[in-house]
Amino acid sequence: MTNTSVSLAPNESTQVTVTYGTDHPGSAQIGLKAFGETYGSSDSGSYVFTVLTPANYAVRTTPDGGTAAARWAYSGPYAETFNVRNVGALVDTFNLTCSGLGGLTCLSTSVPKVTLQPGDSASVGANYRVGAVGTATLTLTATSVFSNPGDGAPSDAGTYTVPVFITPPTVSTTPYNYDDQDLSRCASSCFAAVFAQSTVPYVTFDSPRSVTLVYHGDRVSPRPLIAVDVTPPASQAAKKINGVGTAFATFTGVRKMPMPITRLTTIMVKSTRLSLVCLLI
Repeated sequence: MTNTSVSLAPNESTQVTVTYGTDHPGSAQIGLKAFGETYGSSDSGSYVFTVLTPANYAVRTTPDGGTAAARWAYSGPYAETFNVRNVGALVDTFNLTCSGLGGLTCLSTSVPKVTLQPGDSASVGANYRVGAVGTATLTLTATSVFSNPGDGAPSDAGTYTVPVFITPPTVSTTPYNYDDQDLSRCASSCFAAVFAQSTVPYVTFDSPRSVTLVYHGDRVSPRPLIAVDVTPPASQAAKKINGVGTAFATFTGVRKMPMPITRLTTIMVKSTRLSLVCLLI
């Protein structure tokens, strides 16, 4: 009981909860009697109920609608733990299977099956990977190897909701230097076609004078270079180093150029800070 004694003022009441168990099927009754210590008065109350016969084979899998920790998109493996309980009247063996929704892929269960006495339970792990950003669902189903007459093999499924997210990288425009664009510091003329042509000189004040015209391929027919320093979140870099390459980085401007992240993997092994140069054509 939640209380073994209570003190009450006139016309005051309180609630007492009694915990009990059942035995054989049939009609049953539970009662509670209160004795007054001051004047010796007493009263009792009771509940009458029916104890049902449990099914020979039954199972309960929990949680049913639990929430897992948020996971990084296109990552894994991860594991969540379910509880499988034999709520039937006889010893039973349950086959275990798992599945996923919302881009989640279940890889395996920690054990393929469990054998439980009536009332016993077991913890079962489910290993999985997640895909695109959104809300995914992981499901573990326990199915009895036996059948109740007329009902077939009992089964029950537990679920976890798995939030899947992604954090954008930190992008810095430090590589741009609008105050000092010195092309002479660029190796091999920035790999552009360069040509200089001077006009025929004319002489004034005893000095030849002319104009030199310089052709620079990147200036005459501009092909803009986008140069940025990209610092991905630590968890993002670790996942890509592990070989996850289904996400895309997209540079936007005059055109879009999808670039598979796998191209950056070898760089990210050396450093989590990247200098990306993209030529838009």
